[in-house]
Amino acid sequence: MGGERKAGSTKPLVDESVAEMRQLLIEMQAIDTASALRSLRRAFPYAPLADRVRALAGTVAKS
Repeated sequence: MGGERKAGSTKPLVDESVAEMRQLLIEMQAIDTASALRSLRRAFPYAPLADRVRALAGTVAKS
């Protein structure tokens, strides 16, 4: 069916998490990259650094 995923597939979960991080960054309007990454680490402590950087890069690209 359409919404089924293979066992072990985490891509949709990662994309959703990155989208949540981007929304947080938009709402908080961080002044610099370091403070934005610190805020993401506090809000999403188990997210890998690569995902936090992806969220930040996507937010900056849309500005």
